[in-house]
Amino acid sequence: MFKNNEAPVSLFSFQDIITTLTGIMLLFLLVMALIMIQVNSELQKTSPVYGQLQQVRKENEALTADIQRTEEEIAALRKRERELQKRDDAQLKLDKFYLETQLKELKRELDDLKGKLKNLQQKKIVQTKRRQELDRNHRELEQKKKELVTVKDRIEKEKDKSKNLTRKIDEKRRTITITTGGDTNKKPLILECSGNSVRVIPHDRGKMHTFRCETPVIADMLDETIKFVRRFPAGENYYVLLVKPSAASYMNYFLRKLRTAIPKLEYGMEPVLENEEFF
Repeated sequence: MFKNNEAPVSLFSFQDIITTLTGIMLLFLLVMALIMIQVNSELQKTSPVYGQLQQVRKENEALTADIQRTEEEIAALRKRERELQKRDDAQLKLDKFYLETQLKELKRELDDLKGKLKNLQQKKIVQTKRRQELDRNHRELEQKKKELVTVKDRIEKEKDKSKNLTRKIDEKRRTITITTGGDTNKKPLILECSGNSVRVIPHDRGKMHTFRCETPVIADMLDETIKFVRRFPAGENYYVLLVKPSAASYMNYFLRKLRTAIPKLEYGMEPVLENEEFF
C-alpha cells in the first residue's frame, strides 16, 4: 500500500514507448515488404523465363477456355439428344398444329399484303390520272396565259384607239358649228354660262368680258350681263348660249330677262361639260 505522503508510480510512459516502437517496427516491415515485392516484380519482368511463363499462362488460359466451351457444347448436344429421345407422337402432333397455325397466320398476312398492294396500285392509278389531269390543266393554263397576253395586247391597242378617239372627240367638242337660219350676215355673240360667272365673247373677241357673281343674288350678275350685251344690236348678232351644268338653275330666268330686254332676240343653246374651255 502507498503511503499518503508518497507519490504513486505511473507505467503509462513505458506503455507509450513500447507502443511507439511497435508502430515504427511495423511501418519498417511494411516498407521493406513493398520494396521486396517491387524488386521481385522488376526482376521477373526482365527475366526471359518470365516472358515464357506469361506465354505459357496465356496458352493455358486459351486451352482452358476451349475445353470449357467444348464441354458446354457436348452438354448441350447431350441435352438435345435426351429431348429428341423423349419426344413422342403427341409432341409431333403439337408441333404440326403449331406449324399449321403459323401457316394460316402467314397466309392471312399474305392476303392482307395482297389487299394493301391492290389498294396501292389503285391509288397509283388514281394519282396517275390526277397527274395527267394536272398536266392537262397546266397546258391549258399556259395556253390561256398566252391567250391572255394576246388579249392584253389587243386591249392595249384598243386603249390606244380609244385614246385617239377620245382626243378626236375632244377636238371636235372644242369646235361648235353655229347656224343662224336664213340670215347669214349675223355675227355670233357667245355667252358662256356657268354657276358663278357669265363670259361674253363677241365675234372679234376684242371686247370679251366676264361677269362674276360677287353677291349671293344671282340676278345682279345677270343684270350686268344684259346691260353689256345690249351694246350688240340684235339685228347684227346671233346669241349663242353655251350652258354648263352649274348654270342650269338660272337659265330659264336668264332667257326671260334676255327676251324682255332684247325683243328681236335670236339665240341658240348648246350644253357643254363643266370643265370644257373653248376660248
